[in-house]
Amino acid sequence: MLGAIWAEFDLSAGIWTVPGARMKGGEDHVLYLSPRAREILEGQRAVGQPFVFLRQRLTAGHYPTWRC
Repeated sequence: MLGAIWAEFDLSAGIWTVPGARMKGGEDHVLYLSPRAREILEGQRAVGQPFVFLRQRLTAGHYPTWRC
């Protein structure tokens, strides 16, 4: 999820808590991370970026092939 910051993650417990301010219902949402997800996130943390998921800028007319 774009906008996620490292403070939302407890990788040792395998939990990601999305703050209510970013959720439609306004309540915190807790996600349990698989061991593989935790491994990937540990690798991302080593990069040292403030945001967990970085967005690539799309040029006009170029859209992702997936839908949300």
